[in-house]
Amino acid sequence: MTITELLRRQHESFRRTLRAMRDSLKKDGTEGHAGLDRSLRHLLPLLAAHEEVEHDLLFPALSSSEKPVSGEVLDYFDKEHETVHHHIGELLESLQAPEARLRRLVATSDFIAVLEEHLEQEERTLFPLVEEILPLDAQERLGEAGRAQTAEAFEHAYGGTPS
Repeated sequence: MTITELLRRQHESFRRTLRAMRDSLKKDGTEGHAGLDRSLRHLLPLLAAHEEVEHDLLFPALSSSEKPVSGEVLDYFDKEHETVHHHIGELLESLQAPEARLRRLVATSDFIAVLEEHLEQEERTLFPLVEEILPLDAQERLGEAGRAQTAEAFEHAYGGTPS
């Protein structure tokens, strides 16, 4: 499995969780609040592991490849990650006040939109760049290393390995 195949699979998992979050928004009271909280607690460790794979493995490989990617490109994705983190913070704050339904709706909708756009941006620009620049064997080595790193993070967060 290549690094982009791994990251795309993770994106699909994130999208399933985002759909569950949207469904939770349609529910009133504690049921909706609990569903959002559950989805977010599931998603956050996976997002962190995904970002670590990009920062620890993918970005250094792109920087040191035969045709190195400009620092501006990698800085752009770093800024994107900061934006996602900002919206995570807003969403977590909104969950601290279960009675603040409107704030939670706005924070959740904003987070979902920002994360979906980020995932699409990676798929439209970063992944094709990786597939063009890095040789297939390097993509596969990165994929295996990323899979191992993700499994370790999953074990730490959930006490098991992803299926």
